[in-house]
Amino acid sequence: MPFYSVCKLLVSTVIVKLIFKHKFFLYLEDRSSGTLCSSVKYESFFISVGVTWFAGRLSCKIRAATDNYFNHQNFIWSKTSENSEKCPSQFLKSLKAGIFSAVVLSDQTCPELIIRLLNPGIKIELRVEDNTKRIAETENRISDGEDRTTTLEKKLAELEQKFKILTDRAEDNENRSRRDNIRILGLREGTEGNQPVDFFATWLPDVLGLETKRGTMKIDRAHRALGPRKENYNRPIIIKLHNFSDKQRILAAVRKKGEISYQGDKIYIRQDLSTQVREARRQFNGVCERLIQRGLRFQMRYPASLCFTFNGEERCFKSPREAEEFLSKNG
Repeated sequence: MPFYSVCKLLVSTVIVKLIFKHKFFLYLEDRSSGTLCSSVKYESFFISVGVTWFAGRLSCKIRAATDNYFNHQNFIWSKTSENSEKCPSQFLKSLKAGIFSAVVLSDQTCPELIIRLLNPGIKIELRVEDNTKRIAETENRISDGEDRTTTLEKKLAELEQKFKILTDRAEDNENRSRRDNIRILGLREGTEGNQPVDFFATWLPDVLGLETKRGTMKIDRAHRALGPRKENYNRPIIIKLHNFSDKQRILAAVRKKGEISYQGDKIYIRQDLSTQVREARRQFNGVCERLIQRGLRFQMRYPASLCFTFNGEERCFKSPREAEEFLSKNG
């Protein structure tokens, strides 16, 4: 049996003897009635628990005390068998006498000592219960937070979908408001003078060779793109035509004529589209150059689809990458 187990057993024996010494269980026979009555102050269960707790606590203290004792007294158990047999037994005897005298000479009764020793355990149990409640509350809060997060994620997905729909509608409305507009690129600054509407009303038919009544076109507005003037840069000109049919005639004349020049400068006439659509179409510039080198005619369809005829079949691409891959495979 281990040394510390012997100590624990010894301490338990001392406490039990002390309990009977203090008369925790006194059974007296009532002479008058002949019945057996009990004058027990504390129940046996509580005493057994107290004895076990007290023995455990004292065994720990005994272990620490023995370690300190052996260190201070410089016991070396492995040197001789004589020391290994005598020293533990002498120490246990002295330790038993010390524990017995300490308990007997104490001012407190044994139950009070047991209650005093049980108080730390009760406090620990209360703390554990309090921490358990706090953990449960925290878990409930986390669960509620996760539920709210899930709800918010669903609402966010719905809002993103609605935002996309509204953005597409706004983009479509903007381009519809520009459906009667054309954009002229490359014309030098100041060429139109102070009356751009009157200038372009006659300039467009003359440059494109269009037949019109009185030699003019009806134009509602004409102006340069917003922004300050810059050196070596000609701001685009935006023209709003009064009739959509005039726009169709102008674009058809541009495709038929090919290159347009005015005062030695190349002029480009395009549809006036929103910034996003123009940027999407600009991504096809590289593909358009390859089609021009091959001699293939192409056109851009609204909003940004490149269409051309290849081997008698019409091909349309919404992505520049797909168009380049097709041309590379069929090079």
